[in-house]
Amino acid sequence: MSRILVVDDDQELHQVVAAAVGESGFQIWHSSNTESALSTVARRSCDLLIVDLEAVSADGLSLLKQARETYPQLKILTAASQAANHFILASLSCLACDLVITPLSRVDLRTAITAAIDDCHILEMKVVSARQNWDHLRVPCELNIVHIL
Repeated sequence: MSRILVVDDDQELHQVVAAAVGESGFQIWHSSNTESALSTVARRSCDLLIVDLEAVSADGLSLLKQARETYPQLKILTAASQAANHFILASLSCLACDLVITPLSRVDLRTAITAAIDDCHILEMKVVSARQNWDHLRVPCELNIVHIL
């Protein structure tokens, strides 16, 4: 049974997640700030952290950084209502499994959550430079999976 912590300043995202995967045997908790979220991750040994980047924007990046530093194997799924550069970079910087754009259907959310828990592998990716309209990433890859032309 997977354990999910949803971080949102209100219950909205938590309710959507519960509706999408609650009947599938997932345990779901809610936190509304960084301190509460990190405490819950420590106590509950969460498998997945879902963070609404817009709702916790004041300390959302801090939460992502602290969670990644303290729990390097923790899987993170970020959510936002738009694919703005700062949300994309925050997700990349914390090595999130995915950034989902809300609103999305229950089926799509369930798919994203299941993929994050089952199929996400934390890469040693680093955001080297982040300028408006230009991003430079350093991402490891396995060359043996690339077809030779």
